[in-house]
Amino acid sequence: GIDFAMPAAWVIEVPKKGLYTTFYCREKATIDSVKVAAQHMHPNSFSPDVEQPVGTEWVEAAKSREIKRKMQEIFPTPQAGFKMLDRDGGGSVDRKEMAVGLFKLGVWLHPSE
Repeated sequence: GIDFAMPAAWVIEVPKKGLYTTFYCREKATIDSVKVAAQHMHPNSFSPDVEQPVGTEWVEAAKSREIKRKMQEIFPTPQAGFKMLDRDGGGSVDRKEMAVGLFKLGVWLHPSE
């Protein structure tokens, strides 16, 4: 299992309907055993054409795609998105401005990110 403190906002914002996606970083053997157990308990719960990525290398690219998608949904232009992130109007975005802006978009980053 996974043991970690879940941010309160995650519990509040869990969708009531639609697609809920969670990213896990696992070893191939773990992925395979979870698939076998799930198929046994819930036949056809895994689509044969969907692959769970192995390892952690894919996480950065997946987060980048999600940030880009959210920015494109909300802002009409890249400049408008930058303006929202540049809270002090200084013409650049520092780490804190980026973290606060992404949090407002619903993207939670680990402090090491």
